[in-house]
Amino acid sequence: LLIIELLDAKIRTVQQLEKAYNAPCLASVVEIPNLAQYDTYELLLPSLREISDRLDVVLKGGKAKLFGFLSSLDGEGKSMLSFNLARYYSSLNNKVLFVSFDTQPNPCLPGTADTGWRQMGIEEYLCNKAELSEMLSNVDGVDVIRVQDMRPDLLDMAKSSAMPRLWEMLRENYDLILTDIPATLDHPIAGTVGAYQDELIYVLASSVSDRRLVDAGLEFM
Repeated sequence: LLIIELLDAKIRTVQQLEKAYNAPCLASVVEIPNLAQYDTYELLLPSLREISDRLDVVLKGGKAKLFGFLSSLDGEGKSMLSFNLARYYSSLNNKVLFVSFDTQPNPCLPGTADTGWRQMGIEEYLCNKAELSEMLSNVDGVDVIRVQDMRPDLLDMAKSSAMPRLWEMLRENYDLILTDIPATLDHPIAGTVGAYQDELIYVLASSVSDRRLVDAGLEFM
């Protein structure tokens, strides 16, 4: 049992997190099987309030407008958590934008192939083929823009002069921007997108990642 305990790299408690990393834990979210089948906003609402309250404490009254959500691997829940947090802040009468650079399916958003989603993608803005109004859609009261296609040259496009222009425009038009960033260990673009955020929130699902993977993701960032 002692050997198993020593070899177990899973992070299962807030106490383990606080000992492992010099970073505040915003919330501990109980895993709910088949969460996507339910009203995720209602189920996550207590955790969303906890994250919001904790952020106020961590920021100590400071202002941050761009919050990027990261994880080591796909499937850790950052897309669902970040979009529902955008819904929560929107319910408080903030002008909120949800930005998705992650092309993995988000159960809270229509599929990119959905005929009802006619908006252009961020990648088209980065190559000067779209304006903000052409990218915008509204889902559950939240304005949304996203990457439609993870093109091979997207990283190069994200390093162009259009990228800082995009974030400056978004800052001018919104009170709060929540960004869903691709998994750090799967997509090199995560570092580029993360660099434009005011604050980064790392989501860890103990059933998916262990400390070694989190360490690798943080080292990459």
